[in-house]
Amino acid sequence: MKSVLGFFSALALGLIVAIVVATSLTSPVVQQSVGANLHIDYRSLMLGLALGLIIATLARIGWADLPRRFANWLAVNRFNFAVFGVGLICTAVIVLY
Repeated sequence: MKSVLGFFSALALGLIVAIVVATSLTSPVVQQSVGANLHIDYRSLMLGLALGLIIATLARIGWADLPRRFANWLAVNRFNFAVFGVGLICTAVIVLY
């Protein structure tokens, strides 16, 4: 839950910064110096913020350690897989008989 709240708080912070920048860019002083009417597409901004936060979260995962952890998980749960397999076989016998 803490990571979800952190994700949405970072997303909200990015949106607030973008709104502040957008409102400062639409001020008459900035428009006269730039000479153009600047607009921000908020859907693409939110998508970019979300993808940036997801990539930053994925960068913190130790990918080199992942296969060893998966193999360890399989070894620890091999009895559960055997029980599940026997249950599937028994269910198939009952259904097909």
